[in-house]
Amino acid sequence: MPLNYTGSSVSPAFPPGYAGGAEREARSEGHAGKASGSALSALRTRDVRRCLEPAGYRVEPGPHKYRKLRHDRFGAVLLPLRPSAPLSFVAVKQIAAALELTPEQLTAAVRSR
Repeated sequence: MPLNYTGSSVSPAFPPGYAGGAEREARSEGHAGKASGSALSALRTRDVRRCLEPAGYRVEPGPHKYRKLRHDRFGAVLLPLRPSAPLSFVAVKQIAAALELTPEQLTAAVRSR
């Protein structure tokens, strides 16, 4: 970052419109997380699998880095091999899209079992 030398003080040159310190904190007040729906992702792999298998998903055999589940009508789903592993929000969104649901609906369905 280039520095501006003005007299005896040195200050960094910020781009126009830069919101520093107090302004930035005031704007981001009340926003702690990056993703708006990250609270939905507290789902475990085993819970999602227990929800998917009765719905017609079956495990595809073979050496995979993830457990692959297939369905005749819906899209394929990849789950981590460790049953206790939590799913990321991105994984929840992908699974919900394969099931033609919203992430909120998927989370509610898994938690209601």
